[in-house]
Amino acid sequence: MINPRIIVFHYHLLPGGVTSVISTGMEALIEYIPEIVAITLVTGRDENSEKIGSKLRNRAGELGREDLKIEIRCLPETDYDNNIPESADILEKKADHLSAKLLKEFGGSPWWIHNYHIGKNPILTRALIKTAAATRDQRFYLQIHDFPESGRLQNLKGLEGVKPLYPTGPNINYFTINARDRKILIKAGLPSKRVNLMPNPVKYPHTERITTLNDKSRIKERMRAYWGGEFQEFNPDSPLAFYPVRSIRRKNILEAGALALLSEQKINLIVSLPGVSKQENAYSELVHSLFSRGIIPGIWGTGLGSESINENDTENDIPTFDEIASACDVVLSSSLQEGFGYLFVEAAGWGKPLFSRKLDILEEITPILEKDRWQTYEKITVPLFGNMKSRMTRFYKNHISQLNGLLPDELISRIYNDFPKFTAEESENYGVDFSYLPIQLQAEILEKLKSDTEFRKECIQMNGSALSNLESSLKTSDMPLSQKEKTEIENFFGLESFSRRFRSIIEEKETTINRETIMKPKSDTNFGAAVLKAFNSPEYHRPIFQPFTGETL
Repeated sequence: MINPRIIVFHYHLLPGGVTSVISTGMEALIEYIPEIVAITLVTGRDENSEKIGSKLRNRAGELGREDLKIEIRCLPETDYDNNIPESADILEKKADHLSAKLLKEFGGSPWWIHNYHIGKNPILTRALIKTAAATRDQRFYLQIHDFPESGRLQNLKGLEGVKPLYPTGPNINYFTINARDRKILIKAGLPSKRVNLMPNPVKYPHTERITTLNDKSRIKERMRAYWGGEFQEFNPDSPLAFYPVRSIRRKNILEAGALALLSEQKINLIVSLPGVSKQENAYSELVHSLFSRGIIPGIWGTGLGSESINENDTENDIPTFDEIASACDVVLSSSLQEGFGYLFVEAAGWGKPLFSRKLDILEEITPILEKDRWQTYEKITVPLFGNMKSRMTRFYKNHISQLNGLLPDELISRIYNDFPKFTAEESENYGVDFSYLPIQLQAEILEKLKSDTEFRKECIQMNGSALSNLESSLKTSDMPLSQKEKTEIENFFGLESFSRRFRSIIEEKETTINRETIMKPKSDTNFGAAVLKAFNSPEYHRPIFQPFTGETL
C-alpha cells in the first residue's frame, strides 16, 4: 500500500542535478501513482523553490490531478550549514531540537531524503539519524547521490560526531542511483534488501532542439550580442561545445577549457552556472575570471532556463538554454565524478554528439545509445614547466599530512605509495594528467596554452588520441534519437519505469516493516572504513577535491 502523502527533503531547490532529479521524480509520481494525493518538498531556502512548486502544480493540472496538494516548506535549519557545533553536547541538543521539530511538522508520512549524509549540514544529518533510531514507525528512504568519502574528506571530518553515519533498521531503506554505489554499501555491510537501485528518472527525450545551420548562426550571433561584451574571445564562427553544469570542482571545468584551447578549431566552451556553496565560491570565481580574461574562449554563466524556443525572438533577446542546446555542435563533459549520467542521456535526447571523459558509471548508459554519437577520452596530458614539480610535491606532502585522523593508517600508506605518480616523479618525460594538477597550476597551464604557441603544439602532440576523438565529435552531424534508443531510454530511465520501481519498493517495504525485528547496527567504525576503502584510489585524492580558497600555492 502506498502512503497518500510523501515528504521530500533536500537542502535547496536551486537549478542543478539533484533538483532535476527531485522535480522529474515528482512529475513521475504525479502521473503514474494516483494514490499519492499530497507531496511536501522541504527545503532550506526560498530561492527557486516556488518555481519548482508551480511547475509541479501545473503538471498536476495538465493531468487532471486537481486533488493533488503540492506544498513547499522552507526550513532554514535544513539548508547548507558547515558550522560544526563546538562540542558533542551542543550537537546533540541542536539535533534533538531539530528532530522534534521535523517529527511534529512532518511525522507519520514517509521521508524521502536526498544526500542526507553529504556533510553539508551535520546537525540535520544527526537529527535524521536520531529520529530514525527513536521512531520505528517513521519510514526513511535515504537517497545517496554522492558520498562524503568520495573526494570530500573535509565534509567527512565535519561528520565525526554523527554516528552511525549509515544507520540500519526495519524503517530505514537506501536508494542508490547506480549499481556501483549499491555494491559498495552492501559490501561494506548494509543488508542487501535495504539497498535499492533507483536510477534517476529521465523525461522522454525530445529532438526538436535540433536546428538548421541558419538558425544556429542566428543564435550564435545573439549570444555574442548579449554576452560578447564581457566574453570577448567568443567567436560565433567557431563551433560551440556546451557544458551545462555548475562551476564546481568535480566538474573539472578548467580541463574543458584546455580542450577548447587545444582543439584544432579553437572551439567556444559554454558553461551554464556558478557554484553556490561556500566551498565552491573560490573555484567558481576563478573559472569566471578565466573566461572574462579571454584565457578560456567562450561564455560562462548562460543559465539553465528551460524556456522553449520562441520563433518571434529578436536579436536582442537573451538566448535560452534550449536555443544554446540546439545551436551547439557538441556536448562536452570533463567531469571527474558522476553518480548518474544525466547530461549524457540529455545530449542524445537533443540529438547532439557527445565528447566526455571516460567514467565507470557510463557503462550503465552507453549500451542503450548508438556508438556513433559518443566519443570519450581517458585523460589530457600536459608537461610541467618552471617550478611546478616542486610545488606539486609540496602540495601532496601537505595533503598526506592532513589525512591523519581522516583515514586509517593503512589507507594513508596506500596514498603515500602512489605519491610518485601524482607528482610526475615516475612519468616526468611524459607529462602528467591535467586533472591531477592543483587548481592554481591548472590555471597557469591554461594561460601558457593561450600565450605560448610552442607549448600548445607540444600539448597537442601529447594528446593526439583525445583530440582526434574531439574532432570526430565536432564533425558528427546532429542525429535524432532512433526509435530503438527512445524505447531503451524509456525502459531504463523513463518516468513510468521510475514510478513502477518506486511503487514496487515502497509497497514491499510498507507491508514487511511490522513483521521485522530491529536489526543490530553494524560497527560504524568498520562500516565507515569499508566505504572509505572503496574510495581510496588515486583518482579520489586529486588536488581538485581538496579545499580551494584561491591562495598562492
